[in-house]
Amino acid sequence: MSVDVESKYALYTPPSTLKKKLKQMEESVMDDLEFRRRVTKGESLVIFEGGVYDLQGFTQSHPGGFQILEEYIGRDITEAFRGLEDGIHDHSRSALKQLLRMRIGSLGSRDKNMSSSQNLTHSQDFGLDRSKAIVFQVGRLGRHYHEWVHSPDMNSEPMRFFQHPFLEYFSGTSWWLVPLVWLPIAACSIIHTYFYLQTPFSFVVQLMLAGLIFWMLLEYCFHRFVLHHVPSTYWGITFHFLLHGCHHKRPMDPLRLVFPPVLALPWSYS
Repeated sequence: MSVDVESKYALYTPPSTLKKKLKQMEESVMDDLEFRRRVTKGESLVIFEGGVYDLQGFTQSHPGGFQILEEYIGRDITEAFRGLEDGIHDHSRSALKQLLRMRIGSLGSRDKNMSSSQNLTHSQDFGLDRSKAIVFQVGRLGRHYHEWVHSPDMNSEPMRFFQHPFLEYFSGTSWWLVPLVWLPIAACSIIHTYFYLQTPFSFVVQLMLAGLIFWMLLEYCFHRFVLHHVPSTYWGITFHFLLHGCHHKRPMDPLRLVFPPVLALPWSYS
């Protein structure tokens, strides 16, 4: 029962400017009668932007208390979750990520959703084979790349980049590895400059601040004018996806949030 559903999300845009995106996922479809029947039987089901979520096991651990959550069982929580109801705050990205894990299906007509799923699947993937490594496929998307990469896949499982295990292993990086690698290097550089080069401490501080400002400016310009320029050639699209597009396509992937130090080390010595 593979269907595609429309979902608003708040990962890159504020709630006031949310855009509808198609999100492909494996799920069941239930109509309103089945939804009401399961709620009557005692299941803690709610509706959020067309999806059905099971809050069983979470009601007691809800930060705002189980009483307020139980008031919304069997109801559409979209406006409340987005902070559009009086007295209810807008929820964070972490809360959205936690809610998405509780999704069990979508609300709607089975026939309507099933009949449209094949067309939506084809239009979203443009012929890509998700069972294979993705990196050397994306370049073939051509003019469809921009549409594909900006239709987020909310799956939190790491996306397979390369078929070869060695390349795949070094393509993923946990966030904590970045400070683990670079903080000792930065500390050694500061110590070397101050103690061995006999540089005045005030000048060392100035160099640190200048380096920080330069890096932030460089990173902003690179992100704004290079990474947000969508190429059209095969290799241009491939490198764009590796450097930045993967974050847009699967923003919940925990291994693609930072740049791998193994690739950055040659730059640091160039």
